[in-house]
Parts: sequence; structure tokens; C-alpha cells
Amino acid sequence: MSSPGERKRVFAFGSAGAPPWIRLAAGTAVVLAVVVGGVAFDAHLQGGGPGGGTAPAAAVPTPRVSAPSPAPTSGPGTRAFARVRGLTLSLPANRLVVVAFHEASSDATLALTPLGRCVRDANRYKFRKPPATAGPPYLVMSTRGRPHPATSAVDVAMAPGTAVLAPVSGIVTKVRRYRLYDRYPDLRITLTPTGRPGLRVVVLHVDRLRVRRGDPVTAGVTPLGVPRLFPFRSQVNDYVGAGIPHVHIEVKLLGPSRR
Repeated sequence: MSSPGERKRVFAFGSAGAPPWIRLAAGTAVVLAVVVGGVAFDAHLQGGGPGGGTAPAAAVPTPRVSAPSPAPTSGPGTRAFARVRGLTLSLPANRLVVVAFHEASSDATLALTPLGRCVRDANRYKFRKPPATAGPPYLVMSTRGRPHPATSAVDVAMAPGTAVLAPVSGIVTKVRRYRLYDRYPDLRITLTPTGRPGLRVVVLHVDRLRVRRGDPVTAGVTPLGVPRLFPFRSQVNDYVGAGIPHVHIEVKLLGPSRR
């Protein structure tokens, strides 16, 4: 049994008269009790209990995050209108006036095989109407007195301001300014078709250029510019009337001397 003096010292444990180390210990005990009590109270609010561990916190509504939008994809492109050496050419516009084949001026150009239905053949000495196939209506213009095939080039007429689309998928190899007939400013766009490094597709008479060298293009989808309006009447205007612009397309075989 403790003496009265000892009991007094025990009861005075937290009093001002207790030694400093006793007061410090007492204060620490109080702080720990508050912290432990707070943790236990927090666990109780969150559904914790004896033997069950701490339950997950109450579900907080999470802001709904929309899935990222899929990358835009190109459209299906336009219809095919010609083939050459296994390469298919797509129409360079969604809205056309006419597809008109004619004789090219260069020896390196290849004869195109039209797709669709020939509605007029004005060069019967060099071209015979083939059976109709899937494709747009087309015509073959009269001879220009050139020695090349009747379908070695094509003029595609369209309304002014119509978007000129790439006729093949591939890469823009070259863009060059030149003067048509040594007089009229014009643009020459050269495309290298995908998987066909030995061929070059040339597009002339484009204005308000929208591509540059090295750009990838998709057939019937990628805009190159708009058709250029010249202050003179072209041969194709004999068939469609005045004031209708066109783009000229031809396919060239790339040889060692033509690189």
C-alpha cells in the first residue's frame, strides 16, 4: 500500500507542481489520445469496425470523361475513271462536267484505259469504243495531229472553284511553276503513286495550291487546289462550252534519262 505522500505525488501527476519530465509525458499522452481517437472516429464514419479492417471510403462521384474522339478518316473517295499498268486513277472532283481524253504532247506519256461508258468518240482512227464498264461517262476528243495515243492524256472539266482532288494516293514529288505556251502562268504538280516508284502522275492547270512537295495525298480525297481559268478557249470547251475550266492529267513512265 502506498503512503499518503506517495498517493499525493501520484494524484499530482499532471499538476503544475509535478517535475517537468512528468508534465511532458502527460502532455504527450493527451496528444496521442486525441490522434488515436480521431483516427478511430474517422474509421467509424467510413464504415470500419472491429475485425473488419477499414472499409473503402464512400464513393465520390467521378467526373465522366468522354472517350477520345476517333481520328477523322478520309471519305471513300471518288470513282475510278481510268487505269494504266495496274494503276487506277480516281476522278479529281466530286462534281464534273465531262471527262475528255486526248492525245498528249510528250513521248513519255502512257495510254490510259478509260473506265465507264464512251458517249462520244471523235478520234475513231486511233480509238474504238470498248464495252461499257463501271465508271463515269467519257468522250474522246478529236485528233490534235500528234503521234501519241488518243487516250494518253485527259482533261477533266468542272465548274469554277470546284476542289481538284488527287487522282492517286501517294506523295507530292514536285510542284513547279511554269508558263503554258510560254505565256500563261500555271502550276505543274507531280505525284508518285504508292507502291509505283517508276510512274509519275502529272496534274496541270491548278490554281490556289493546297499542297507542297513531300505531302501525302489520298486518291479522290486530298484537295490540290481549284481549276485554273485561262483567258482562252481550250479544246475541251468545244464540247462543254465556254467558261468551263479543266485540269489536265497524264501518267509518265520514269526512265533513267527522265529522273
